[in-house]
Amino acid sequence: QHWQRRLSDGGRSILLCADEALARHLAETLAQWQSAAAYLSGSPLWRDYQPLSGERHLSDQWLGLECDGLLLPLDGQLTANGLAAASGALRWGGVLIAFPATTRNGLSSYLLQCLTDSPLVLAVARLEPELPPAMQELQAVCSAQPEWMTEAAAQQHAIVDRMERLLRGRRHRPMLLSARRGRGKSSALGAVAARWCQSGASIVVLSPAIDNIRSLVERFEACGGEAVKTHRWQLGEGTLQWRPMDRYLEDPAQQSSADCLIIDEAAAFSFHQLEQCIAHPRVVMATTLEGYEGSGRGFRLRFLQWLSQQR
Repeated sequence: QHWQRRLSDGGRSILLCADEALARHLAETLAQWQSAAAYLSGSPLWRDYQPLSGERHLSDQWLGLECDGLLLPLDGQLTANGLAAASGALRWGGVLIAFPATTRNGLSSYLLQCLTDSPLVLAVARLEPELPPAMQELQAVCSAQPEWMTEAAAQQHAIVDRMERLLRGRRHRPMLLSARRGRGKSSALGAVAARWCQSGASIVVLSPAIDNIRSLVERFEACGGEAVKTHRWQLGEGTLQWRPMDRYLEDPAQQSSADCLIIDEAAAFSFHQLEQCIAHPRVVMATTLEGYEGSGRGFRLRFLQWLSQQR
């Protein structure tokens, strides 16, 4: 079936449950099935859709977050921007589970009707006493490591190895890692940050908000890193610290003391800010050029063109 092919070849699948209790039970079941496969982040991660009071900041809240599964209540608080931002955090090969709420608005009612009518959505009414045939097939797909995941893991390891060499390579050769959302960029940054810290390096991470590096920190901690202060982690003799962009640019001592500078979601920053950051001798940038934070055209056409001329 179409949903099964999408999951096995790296696409995203959508399931529609009858109610919230069934949706959460199904999410726990899927997480157990997914645990049988090797994930880029080390283990499958599920998140709940959380509506925010400030729609203006909603994109920033989800920027840089990743998950293997997303629980989406079709309720009166669902917005189009919120749906786009949250679903964009779903990793390649992930599963979105939607369920109707008692109270709905126009968008959630319309979306529920679309999901109900779509042949590409798997509707789940029950899990017990025995799994329906479609769920049995889904269990087999989730429990096995698909070919795309093996290839993606190999690519990620190769990228991490290459970024690791930046610490001892030539200075003033910034590296850019770009891909669509959910491809494991932040996870790769967390892995290389752990390697750098094990070598005793002091690392500063810049991002639009602290929540944007949650996936990076989760991978860093999975590699043995520990939080020692607010927005500061340690592994071996090395340290990892998050700073807001404006605070970093106003602190010459911080700029000179950092061995490496990581800029996550670089396309969200202005050209002037990135231009100042590139003065650091060792910089790694990661970003999504296509996504809800903007098309990335300004970053691609202006900053990258300037960078190629300067470096």
